[in-house]
Amino acid sequence: MDATELKTRLGGGEPGTYILCLHLRQSQDIIIGKLGNFHFNKGYYYYVGSAFGPGGVAARCKHHIGISAKPRWHIDYLRAQCQLISICFNTSIKHLEHDWANQLGKTLSHPIAKFGSSDCSCNSHLFFSKTAISLADIFKAICCINLQ
Repeated sequence: MDATELKTRLGGGEPGTYILCLHLRQSQDIIIGKLGNFHFNKGYYYYVGSAFGPGGVAARCKHHIGISAKPRWHIDYLRAQCQLISICFNTSIKHLEHDWANQLGKTLSHPIAKFGSSDCSCNSHLFFSKTAISLADIFKAICCINLQ
């Protein structure tokens, strides 16, 4: 999928909430910025984020599709070691990030406390599963784009 098609599918700059599905092929230790060094098991990681700044979901996901040369967010450090499998999103102006994180937290483990949630009361915005899960089954009002 080229960048133009992806931007079209992600919306024309609308704000929203998204989930990145990442696959870590082998267990390893990864330094996550100021959070420190953590052990990550091989498997699937689901990161819940929001994009209410300039460019909305399309701009934020474009950032996550690439590998950041200068990591800014916790997810940038993990993303550099993982394959991006899919992006699921909703372009609602309603802030759904915390609701989605709470929903995922009911069914999946959260490997690192405060990952991606250092500015809110959520335990984490990163979730782990040994096997891939269908986010569309969990969240009925999101659009999922497979990148494979």
